Amino acid sequence: MFTAAQRDTLLDVMRRTGTTAIYLRDGDKRLSLTLGGEAPAIHRPSQTQAAVSPAIGRVLPRGLDDGLAALQVGDAVNKGEVLAYVAQGLIRHPVTAPVTGTLATLTEAAIVGFGDTIATLTEQGA
Repeated sequence: MFTAAQRDTLLDVMRRTGTTAIYLRDGDKRLSLTLGGEAPAIHRPSQTQAAVSPAIGRVLPRGLDDGLAALQVGDAVNKGEVLAYVAQGLIRHPVTAPVTGTLATLTEAAIVGFGDTIATLTEQGA
């Protein structure tokens, strides 16, 4: 089913990810791998996610006249929460948080293109 090198790679991946047991079956072939001892703690670093512009226009901060509190770098935000708007004349396109996390950067009063980064969020333990 596996060569010795493939088995060793699989065991290494199990150690790195904290997997303590795996059971594989391929037709009549079976493989069961179990790591002894306590599983290592998995450290998942913070990951940064970008909130991007849905349109071409000027970035407007939230909180001007929308009834929402203004945001600052370091604020906690929830997935789907409005971070800012991209204005095209009288039309405002909301820019929403792609994940729950902490606001790391926020672009304000700039002209942006479709797909440009408006804000970044740090997602802990992703």
